[in-house]
Amino acid sequence: HKLDGPVIDNLPHQKIAEIFNNHEYCVSYDMHTMYSVYAAMCGCKSIVQPEPGLPKNEWQPSVELTYGIAYGHDDLEWAKKTKGLMTEYHHQIQATNLKSVEAFANKCEAHFKK
Repeated sequence: HKLDGPVIDNLPHQKIAEIFNNHEYCVSYDMHTMYSVYAAMCGCKSIVQPEPGLPKNEWQPSVELTYGIAYGHDDLEWAKKTKGLMTEYHHQIQATNLKSVEAFANKCEAHFKK
């Protein structure tokens, strides 16, 4: 597959989101970039270009990290089928992170009140 779209390296986040919102596909050659998730959230068909010899089940340590993202062009059905799960998974991560920060702030406040 040839590269025929914009390259997002070193662009501001707002410009990257604009590109994702205005393109049908996002093909990433970085197998672990968060931009693949962002692209899918913006409505792109997000595709990670597979590494030769690396099967999909070894690409990511957990299946949740593959939601909404195709591992190669022939995996688009998986991405489409799991996009809703991806959104739900990342909302859960955000909620967990907020609880963790809140617990840390409470511990700090309790410690410094002593």
